[in-house]
Amino acid sequence: LILRIYEDGKKIITDLLWLVDDSKINGKGNISFTVKSNKIVVEGEPKDYIKLIQDDATINACYEDLLAFPDYFDLVLVGSRDWSPDKIQSITKLNIPNIPTNLYGFSRTVLDAKKIKDEDYQDSAINSYLALVDLIHRSLELLSKYFQKENGGIVFCVRCGQELPSSSYYCPICGSKQN
Repeated sequence: LILRIYEDGKKIITDLLWLVDDSKINGKGNISFTVKSNKIVVEGEPKDYIKLIQDDATINACYEDLLAFPDYFDLVLVGSRDWSPDKIQSITKLNIPNIPTNLYGFSRTVLDAKKIKDEDYQDSAINSYLALVDLIHRSLELLSKYFQKENGGIVFCVRCGQELPSSSYYCPICGSKQN
């Protein structure tokens, strides 16, 4: 995880770059989560992967916490370094093809500097951050699994890199829930 925090007027902007550092884990695709008209919009490719994201209960459960905190959630990108459109690179200011891992996640959140001392505001920020972590982790899991199933390959746990038995619902090493 690489963290960049900066101020822009009365806003505190946090950029997080999530890197999956296991070379066995791969995927091909990218998605973006943005807020438009108080709804989270999912865009990207391939379309089958987008459908998995839209139908996933864990991801859908994250939306409520992300939208409950006004103006906090700005952008989430999840993808593989080989499928990184110029639009994503211009938003993140990153040279994504040079990222040293196969999969990455990028998030941008915005806090109001005036409200940061308010305890309710802090609680909302923490809940939204935890939902953001779940959203990115689950999106990376689905991307990796989608790619591995499409290519008939061995499935690996995104969290720890352990090869998974096909009948397992949980990773035997780290306990991460699998689909």
